[in-house]
Amino acid sequence: MLIITVNLLVEKHMLSMDNIGLETSILKQADGSGKFTLGLTSVLASVDGPAQVGLQKEIIDRAFIEVHYESKSGQSSCSSRTMEYFVAQLCQQSIVTSMHPRTSILINITELHNDGCLSACAVNATTLSLLDAGIPLRYIVSAASCCISDEGTIYVNPSKETIKTSASYYAKAIINSCAVNELKYFGAYVKVAAVSCFPVDRVLHYRILLRHSM
Repeated sequence: MLIITVNLLVEKHMLSMDNIGLETSILKQADGSGKFTLGLTSVLASVDGPAQVGLQKEIIDRAFIEVHYESKSGQSSCSSRTMEYFVAQLCQQSIVTSMHPRTSILINITELHNDGCLSACAVNATTLSLLDAGIPLRYIVSAASCCISDEGTIYVNPSKETIKTSASYYAKAIINSCAVNELKYFGAYVKVAAVSCFPVDRVLHYRILLRHSM
């Protein structure tokens, strides 16, 4: 059994964790799929594999991970390639690729709607799809975004309008090394990522308890 306690006491307008949606097994033709929604931003991810791979991509001691990102416009851009690289690097760390040598794991990410926090939603949708596919994971990766106003106020999971008027914007991914690979706990891991955006002195009370029992 895993017990997760996340107590948050921060200013309500600074931390938006409402309107989070988690869905899995949406695409029946994929080995795993997940949809993550945060407010008006929604991202769908799917996983195919481990599967046979061509000689040009075959790696003798581990699986080859490939990430494809499709924006809502359908057009490829530098930001799309950056998203693919960002997610691929996280997957390389979290997936136990050595369990499936000489195979490939293909991850497809589709932007459904973007109202801010797109990178974080893409990471969370990818994790949902990996869990749904039963891919062996070292860690559960969750993500959140934040922006900082000119006055120094930190807004977590901001909208596009808030981001436009901010001084800086960040997407932060958290590797939950002691996490249990179960979908029902993923919402709590997303909250952990959100709270990590705050400096310690801005979080009045923050406690996470992970306990396993036989």
